[in-house]
Amino acid sequence: MFSSNNVFGGKQENPLSQAIRLYDEGKFGDAEVILKKLLDEKPDHLMVNYYYGACRTENGHYGTNEIIYLLNGSLGESPLKTDYYLAIQYHAKNRFDEALKYYTLFKNKTDETTEQEVGLAEKMQLCTEKINPFEQQEEK
Repeated sequence: MFSSNNVFGGKQENPLSQAIRLYDEGKFGDAEVILKKLLDEKPDHLMVNYYYGACRTENGHYGTNEIIYLLNGSLGESPLKTDYYLAIQYHAKNRFDEALKYYTLFKNKTDETTEQEVGLAEKMQLCTEKINPFEQQEEK
């Protein structure tokens, strides 16, 4: 059977649902911890890969591994922001052409409100000017 360590007691929430809820609430650090454990257990799980890559991106971690998580999570039917997160990852790695490609894909799928919320026009402009606004963090 399925078992969940629920610190709140009462109704149990499976770890993936809990991580997605935390992601939706903007608690990316908390979600990342849960998702890392799930990823270690199920490295091929598409949703775990996507949400882990998304959380890593939201938490300012940029690199080849994060791109791989997002690409793995994009197999099949992928969430709307996959292209956005991939664009951020490529932009942060100074891979401006690839970043612009993914920003454009995202722009073609999203609405104007979301574009404004994420500052898409500004990020695309920075990308065309080959300016990287993302602070690189050294991974250990």
